[in-house]
Formats: sequence, structure tokens, C-alpha cells
Amino acid sequence: MALLGWMDFVARAHGGELYRQFRELLPEALGLRRPDGTLLISCNNKLTCNEPKFCLMGYLLCRKRWMEKELRLLAPGTPYARVARVLLGEGDISAECGGRPGSCAIRC
Repeated sequence: MALLGWMDFVARAHGGELYRQFRELLPEALGLRRPDGTLLISCNNKLTCNEPKFCLMGYLLCRKRWMEKELRLLAPGTPYARVARVLLGEGDISAECGGRPGSCAIRC
């Protein structure tokens, strides 16, 4: 999910066709599209954030402000809390995952 967050950041930064294609493929990449084409989550359903993993996926897909607030409330030991911090720009990719490239001049 952190990788998809970085991909989203790059797609937003470059915009245009890259961003459109990324947004179109995102539900499949997150595993949120049913075979009939509908989504597993609703962007307006606050129950989505009862589960941290679905809240992260919902945030990537919908970018709702209330989802961001819910993710910020995750306690440090909660599953997916570290990933949430990276997606919200408050953390960094850990060294065991390769870390942030030394040449990276951006902050997401």
C-alpha cells in the first residue's frame, strides 16, 4: 500500500494521462473491484475505517478528509499504523524495504 501511495504521489505530480490511468487501475490494484465492476467500499461510508486496512485502501481511492483524520488516530502498535504514517507524509519507508532513495528531493 505504501508503494501505491508513492505511485499516487508521482501520478498526481505529473497529472494528465498518467494520473487518469493510475486512478482507473487503482481499484484493481487494491483488490477493491468486484467481478461485476462495483467497488467493495463506499467512499462515504464511515464504517470503512473500522478496519485500518480498508481505511488505508479507502483513503488511497477516495482521499476523504475524514479518512485522513481516522488514519492519524491509529495508535503506533496498531496494524497498518506505520504504513498510514508513510501515506500521510509523517513517516518514511523503512530500511528493510529499501528506504527512500538518496537522490529523492521530494517529500510526500
